[in-house]
Amino acid sequence: MTSSKTCLIVDDSKVIRMVARKILQELEFKTEEAADGKEAMDAC
Repeated sequence: MTSSKTCLIVDDSKVIRMVARKILQELEFKTEEAADGKEAMDAC
C-alpha cells in the first residue's frame, strides 16, 4: 500500500512556488499552491 503525500506550498513568489512544486513532485508529493495566508487557510 502506498501512502498519498500532499503538500501545500505557500509563498507570495510564483517563482519560489514553481521551484518548490518541481522538487516536491520529484519526491512524489501531490502539490497544492497558495499565494498568501488567506488562500492557504481557504485551501485547508
